[in-house]
Order: sequence, then structure tokens, then C-alpha cells
Amino acid sequence: MTHWHCMASSRYTRLLELEQDYKRLSIGPSTRQNIEAWLDDWIQMYTLGKEYGLAEIVDTKRAYRDFLFAIEEQEPILAQIHLYKLEDTDDKEELLFKVIERLRYWIQVREIQKPTAEADDQSAKQQYIPKCLCGRKHWFNDCWYLRQDKRPSNWKPDSTIQKKMEDKMKDDTIRAKVERSIAKNKRIEARKDKKSKRT
Repeated sequence: MTHWHCMASSRYTRLLELEQDYKRLSIGPSTRQNIEAWLDDWIQMYTLGKEYGLAEIVDTKRAYRDFLFAIEEQEPILAQIHLYKLEDTDDKEELLFKVIERLRYWIQVREIQKPTAEADDQSAKQQYIPKCLCGRKHWFNDCWYLRQDKRPSNWKPDSTIQKKMEDKMKDDTIRAKVERSIAKNKRIEARKDKKSKRT
């Protein structure tokens, strides 16, 4: 095998590894305790992905969107604010690193004033409830139109609302956001169910 072929093979292998890293990191940090380490891994993966021409990173809008989806479970307010403004600005890479910088700042604040920060954050989560696609104020995971398994047996969907939601779900960005949010919640529910069965 020539030197050129060895280099090409090595580059291809590295790209495959970066693709796996991207998929793994796009799931997001499992807890707030390890979010800083996750951010370091994301930056390293992003930098290498850009160097190797990883498609997911070259498409900076996709990388920025996937980053926001990834932090949504641990940092819902920050993620939601920027997801709603996804189409408003051009330089997604600059925004990505600004969000990372802001997130690191709040991590430091929480560490310094942990009891107060945790209480304030919990209060903010309880107060902030986004408007769902159905028009009501609740999380996607609590919507009976989106979670058929949560519907009461005697509940019937409104055909007009159902049609409007189906039209909105044709948007790739909205559909991806909804599917990822529900998938994360299902994983959390599964872990809780598994833990309760052990006790």
C-alpha cells in the first residue's frame, strides 16, 4: 500500500470515528454534573470535524441546531431561546461559541452559589412552559397529540388542531426538535421505571 493510500485510509477511519463522536455527543450530557466535560468533548470534536471536513460540522446551521437540542434537557430555557431564533441570524459558528461561553459562565455561577442557583433554576423551569404546536402551554412530552401512549382512553383529538400540527411537523427543524425531545423523555421515563422496579 502506498503512502498516499495509507493517509487516505487513516483519514477515512478518523472521519468514521468523528461521525460516531458526533452522534454520541448529540445525545447531550446525561447530568448537569458532567456538562463541562461534555462541552470540552464537543469543542474538540467540532474543531477536528471542521479540520477533516465532517459533513455535520461543515453544515454549521445543523451543528448549531444539534448542539442546542443536545443541551435542551439540562438547560431548557437557554436552548429554547436560541432554537426559536434559529432562522434569525447568519453566523451559526459564532453563535455556537457564544452559547458555550454563556453556558460555562452560568456553570461557574451555579458552582459559586449552588443552593441559590439550583433553587432559582428549578423555579424558572416551573414558571417557563413553552407553547406547544397544538396551541396549548405544555411541553411536547405532555401533549396528547404527540404522545399517543399518554392519551386518556376516552380522549378524541380535534381534527382541526390535528391537521395544523401535521402541517407544522412537515418542517424538518420542528419535527427533529419534537422527536428528539420526546425520545429523551422516553429514555428518562424508562430509566425511572427500571429503577422503581428494582426497589
